[in-house]
Amino acid sequence: MEAQRARPETDVAQDAATLREREQRRIAELELETVMGNGKSFSPVYVLLMIGFAYLMYPAVGTDALALWVLSYTVYIAGRTLATIQYHRDPFKHSPERLRFWRGFVGKSAFVHAVIFGSTAVLALPALDPTSRIVLTSFFVVVCAGCSAYAAAMYRPLAVLLIVSMVPYILMWWPLGEQMKQPIAGILLATVGVSMHLAWRHHLNLLQGFRETLAKEQLAVELTESNRQLDAIGAARSHLFAIASHDLRGPVHAIGLAVGQLDERAEPHVLARQFAKLREHTSLVAEMLGDMMDLSRLERPERRVHLVAVDLDQMFEQVRLNFESIAREKGLQVRFHSDGAWVLSDWHLLRRVLFNLVSNAIRYTQQGEVVVRSVRDGNFVDIRISDTGVGIASSTQGSIFEDYVQLADGGASVEGMGLGLPFARRAAVQLGHQLTLSSELGKGSTFTV
Repeated sequence: MEAQRARPETDVAQDAATLREREQRRIAELELETVMGNGKSFSPVYVLLMIGFAYLMYPAVGTDALALWVLSYTVYIAGRTLATIQYHRDPFKHSPERLRFWRGFVGKSAFVHAVIFGSTAVLALPALDPTSRIVLTSFFVVVCAGCSAYAAAMYRPLAVLLIVSMVPYILMWWPLGEQMKQPIAGILLATVGVSMHLAWRHHLNLLQGFRETLAKEQLAVELTESNRQLDAIGAARSHLFAIASHDLRGPVHAIGLAVGQLDERAEPHVLARQFAKLREHTSLVAEMLGDMMDLSRLERPERRVHLVAVDLDQMFEQVRLNFESIAREKGLQVRFHSDGAWVLSDWHLLRRVLFNLVSNAIRYTQQGEVVVRSVRDGNFVDIRISDTGVGIASSTQGSIFEDYVQLADGGASVEGMGLGLPFARRAAVQLGHQLTLSSELGKGSTFTV
């Protein structure tokens, strides 16, 4: 184990940058979905715009030029519609590469659309009478206003559409306005500025809506995860109570039988044997209840790790005093080796981890010894709990840290609820330590913290 350190500022900054990047990408997705989503139903509007422009330009514009313009707009409408359909069918449209592709498509589409709009000024304005010029220009300004309303989610393509389409009208009106003594070009220039300003304000409002959508999505994810955790906790507790009811019934029933057999007139050695059974069963009940309480405390949200300097010599002494007599009754030897190391950990939580590991080692060892030692490795200190017990097969080593798993390889007689090792693993995770296992069936096990 090693002392826990504060996370470097670079890691915190990287996490913040990652969050910002995710937020920006999701906002980019929402912007694109808004523009392309509107495009699903806009083909009829495009057709109406084409008919409106053609009606206002005819017959001042020659038939061939007008036909070419209509054909160009028709090709654009068809391409835009097919691309929109393809976008909504694209299974990878939210990937970074496809997101860049589709946003680039919107920009190119806006430019082509602007060229088509702007070409109406070059084709029609010189040939129309003054009144028709004003009517066509007014129609064009209304169209640009409508584009600002539905395409403001992506401001840059909208700005391209407004500027590129408006410039030909301004350039064509400059000499025409001088002849008519009307500052139409100046009015159009002001219209561009006002339109872009209003579009920007609308864009900011949409951004705020997107951020609120992100917050709702995040809240939904958190609520779903909280519900999942609550369901898991509820199921685990129900399972825990079921297991507890089943496992506690045996030793409690044995205690009742032992109490019923007590007879004050019995021989002292008989009473001693009966009291020994009572102690054994009550110790088992206490251990089961302790495991349940340990696991329950560990899962409380308010449980906090309190890191202090821990003297392993003192810690080992407490473990020895707690388990030496238990091991002696089984004919086992418990040995402790410490090199005077100090570690940064939570005193009470680390002690419970060692209690569980040593208790587990004694339970599964029928003869031989249990050895607890600390080993230095540079700035690290390992605590190793080794036994000469039954060992654990490699095929089952991955499951021993799961709740309620009990192994009895090699004919060992084991009782308990199977919560000691799960508690030790979760506590080690909370402490920032690693809990590993090395074992061979028939040759014992070594747990390392």
